[in-house]
Amino acid sequence: MVEKFMLLRKIIFSIIVPKLLFVGLNAKGQDTLQPFLHYVNKNQSIDFMAFYNSGYKIVYGKQRSPGPIPVYLMNGHNLITDTLPFKVLPEFLLFDKASNVYIIGPDAFHHVKISADTLRPISSYTASDYRNIHRNLWRVVKLENRIIGLLGSGIRTSVVAVQNTDGKILTLIPYRKEGKFLAEQRQVNISYSYTPGQLFVFIVPYQSLFRIRLSDLSVSETVLPSFDAKSAWYHFFDHLHEQHYFVKEHNQTFMLYAMQNNRLYELMPLKVFPMAIIESKLHFVTESDEGRHHYLVPISIIDRVNTSANFLLLDEVEIKFRRFSN
Repeated sequence: MVEKFMLLRKIIFSIIVPKLLFVGLNAKGQDTLQPFLHYVNKNQSIDFMAFYNSGYKIVYGKQRSPGPIPVYLMNGHNLITDTLPFKVLPEFLLFDKASNVYIIGPDAFHHVKISADTLRPISSYTASDYRNIHRNLWRVVKLENRIIGLLGSGIRTSVVAVQNTDGKILTLIPYRKEGKFLAEQRQVNISYSYTPGQLFVFIVPYQSLFRIRLSDLSVSETVLPSFDAKSAWYHFFDHLHEQHYFVKEHNQTFMLYAMQNNRLYELMPLKVFPMAIIESKLHFVTESDEGRHHYLVPISIIDRVNTSANFLLLDEVEIKFRRFSN
């Protein structure tokens, strides 16, 4: 279910806001959006922006030739204040509340800390480290002395952990033959999110969120409810509020949900698919002749969850499957 070097390069750069806020991209709609405008990349080669918080952002441009690219830190005044001292090929960025940034590539992992307008490298896990364990190990994260990654290629990919003592591989989430095929999938097959003590893995074809407890590598699975072949769930994680969100797509319409205490609370409809959610704000992008416009639109999750009568009850089930291999 996973293509080894499949990146989410096709991003929908169009309006991504609640229907309650405004509809369309007319002049009146742009005026309504203006208070939420955060950045316009006019005359700058910045194509990707990931918010650590409402101020600091990790930004980089397009990969114009094969190989790693520069990564920059941008502050709350939208000024680039530092450049990572080495180039990387980012697939995912993970954050935590302690100003840590984890840059995950197809064959490298870098731990960086945001400190006083700078990017301070902490540790790296390189392609040679991968090959010393297994030639088919990729998209690795190294968190709290645990090494977790993907093993296999093509559709036969499992989530595994590497034992620190002997280098043996423990399968945490095995490959499954059954899976949901989506003609227009909006996220990569397997993505990570992190909060101290736990790594969350969302697998789109399984429509499941897996919780890996880093203390003992126990795994539990929360399966999203199935509606029909045209419906799909996608996962978002607000690392500062440690809040899980899901977007349900049905016939190219989108509904935002928040997960609390194994309940999915319906929040609001979205015009199209969001880029991310940070500090209870939707990050979305529009395009114009001036460049890409980045907006942060607040959502009132507390009021909506406390008063909402619409929720779906979820079950979180422990996974008993555990298998060692060399």
